[in-house]
Amino acid sequence: MYYSVKFESKFWKPFLYSENGDICGIYGRFGKGKIVLFLCSAGLWQDEILGHTEGLDDVFFRSLIWASKKPFVTKTMPPFITARIDDVSGSGSKVARYKETVGKFRYVDVLNRYKVIPNLGLFIDDIKDEDLISLREKYFEKQAEFSPHAFSDPTNNNEYPIYMKHNGEEFSDSEIKENFLKVDRKFELFGIKPSITLNAHFGEVGIKSLPYLKERNQEFLMNIIKIGKAYSDPKAHIWDLKPYGKINFSLSEIPEDNYFFNVLSLPLKIEENLSDEKKVDFDFLYKCTPFGEESKNTDIDRAVKRGIFQIKRGLENKFFGCLMTHEQRISFLKLEEWEEIIKKIFNSIGIKNKIFKSYDYISLYSRNLKAVSIEEIEFRGNLQIILKGKTKIPLYLYIFYDRNEEVIENFLEIPPFENYTNLNFKI
Repeated sequence: MYYSVKFESKFWKPFLYSENGDICGIYGRFGKGKIVLFLCSAGLWQDEILGHTEGLDDVFFRSLIWASKKPFVTKTMPPFITARIDDVSGSGSKVARYKETVGKFRYVDVLNRYKVIPNLGLFIDDIKDEDLISLREKYFEKQAEFSPHAFSDPTNNNEYPIYMKHNGEEFSDSEIKENFLKVDRKFELFGIKPSITLNAHFGEVGIKSLPYLKERNQEFLMNIIKIGKAYSDPKAHIWDLKPYGKINFSLSEIPEDNYFFNVLSLPLKIEENLSDEKKVDFDFLYKCTPFGEESKNTDIDRAVKRGIFQIKRGLENKFFGCLMTHEQRISFLKLEEWEEIIKKIFNSIGIKNKIFKSYDYISLYSRNLKAVSIEEIEFRGNLQIILKGKTKIPLYLYIFYDRNEEVIENFLEIPPFENYTNLNFKI
């Protein structure tokens, strides 16, 4: 039961409404205190109703921050932004309408102009010699990362996979060994190393591939399905990953082998009027280009709207913002169309208080952040924080404080440490 829209009070102000216009969230000040009330059932957070990561996480988080006594410190993921491009063939694309867009990975240059460092999932047998100079430049200049996605896939059925068969069967011992040797030889030819975050085609990664990934220090995954399962298997999309048991928003060791850590931040549904027939829709260019006759024309405005939503939802959920698409759809855009889309997305999102990093960096950061806990916080003029755990890289804590009735946020740097560290900050 909600309060009516006509609800009035000198203490309370509404901030959250139902789709029918009923008030379901109010806030107020009482003396020096602040109170936020959600006028709806806690069952809202159950997956069968709404659940986490579906639009209210940021509202709930910021309500806590507004009402809390300041300074207030949280161990939250920073506002990282990256991109993921699957099915990358470059000049070797068999479907591209505009080879000048994908040739020499020119579309990556556009992303770089807006500070974005993408992870490219390569169809490694499709990569042409004419693209190698550009590939190496982007690798060594840290403008892109490259992951072995599959050998090739002209039919879009994972026809030539690396890590397991598309029907859900594992490769034989000799086959999987030879597959990884082929990958090694290809990347030696490319003159680069694969990213430590694996971008596997269809997310199909067999159990037998895990030891070979370990040997190559590829400890991170961006998997959209469960390990050892085919994408077509309904059970593949049910995977108990932390923090919410959801595949599409996960920062978690995988239960099959805790050596591996899954790092994913993709809303599966990024448009309200999508039909039920397409429940999984994590490509922001889907139905925005003529690729596969998905659209009669290029729809730039729709692509921009969906790209903004995709990134913002990841940031609002306190994971990270990830722009995700497939190269085939980019290849149906003129380079100036692609530039217009990316420019409008990032002009809307803005770069203030955003941190543009590679997928590998975000993967490393998230695993190290999870290994650290806040043991004690004390504020007596200075802020003293005791942390437990281990991090090999610098991390950051959010700090929130009030200034002239406005909540200000900033970061406190945590240097690498092991076991315990005692930090002292002047506020």
